Amino acid sequence: MLPQLYLKEQGASTFVISLATTLLWLGILVGSAFWGELCDRVSTRSVLVGALAGGFLSLGVLAFLLPPLLFLAACFFCALIAIGAVPATMSMISSRSCVSHRGRALSTIGFSRSFGMAAGGILAGVLLATTGFRWTFLLLGCPFLLGLLFVFSLPRQQEHDIPLKRTSFSFLGVGRLRGLYLGVTLNQMGLLGSASLVFVHMSNIGITEGIMGVLAALAPTTAMLTMLLSGHLADHVGRKKVFVAGFGLIVLSPVVFAFSCNAPMMAVGFVIMGLSFGPFFVGSTAHIGDLTPANRQGVMLGFFESSRAIGGVLGPLVAGAITPLIGFKAMFLVMATVSLLGFGSVLLWTD
Repeated sequence: MLPQLYLKEQGASTFVISLATTLLWLGILVGSAFWGELCDRVSTRSVLVGALAGGFLSLGVLAFLLPPLLFLAACFFCALIAIGAVPATMSMISSRSCVSHRGRALSTIGFSRSFGMAAGGILAGVLLATTGFRWTFLLLGCPFLLGLLFVFSLPRQQEHDIPLKRTSFSFLGVGRLRGLYLGVTLNQMGLLGSASLVFVHMSNIGITEGIMGVLAALAPTTAMLTMLLSGHLADHVGRKKVFVAGFGLIVLSPVVFAFSCNAPMMAVGFVIMGLSFGPFFVGSTAHIGDLTPANRQGVMLGFFESSRAIGGVLGPLVAGAITPLIGFKAMFLVMATVSLLGFGSVLLWTD
């Protein structure tokens, strides 16, 4: 929300605004692969310290209220560094979980992420409405420091000493994981392409910044409420049934946005987005964890985030390019069609 509204205030075009989301996800793409590989070679604790400390410093740079081009570069580096906490925590939990409980174990990470996103969305909206962009960026960096306090309480871990005899790419054929990663890319391309301009759309239809913050928090709040249930279902009815349901729900969110003209209708779209994330995240990551050895968990789960990030890079580029030509409604419907292709990929090409 903040990059979109900041760039809009700076008078940037819709393409430049959508480029902010592209660069954020480009940072996640590169960072997920890098940090995921590092997690399999050094202690998870070290990775978490580096990601959180770097995230705090890089977010603080945004408080200088940079011109659009420098602001975009800062967003990229912030995402590149801060994303390291995601593959680190996922690999730590997944590699220490047995198959029968892996879904529920990973759901705790999804729950935590959703809680943070919900709280962050509300806090960002309140801070922006009361203090402006500079103090909003500064104050939102504080949770990184708080996270460091908890990380330092973790026990030290040894570096992985198991030889890495197979390359990460050799595992893509196991259980037809290629179909899952492709589906993630297409599905998230549609969803994140829509999300890259959804706050601009809400501004255009007269929704205030404070209400935007509440609406933005609906998706992670709903995801948080359904995350633990998704973990339970993934362990009892099977991974594929759960993640296919999540992929299917994701298709509906841009469709709702296309026909929304007020805050209550937008709220429905965000709630559907939240309902989709639990089964999408838990089912997919548990499936990957089942098929990947312990010393490759970091990089393969990092590939999951990288697949999401490829969608986050391409989706906003497409959305930003076509919106001036066809309008917001048609753009949302095009993005829904792309997500539908991702749903077809996981339905037909995964085991």
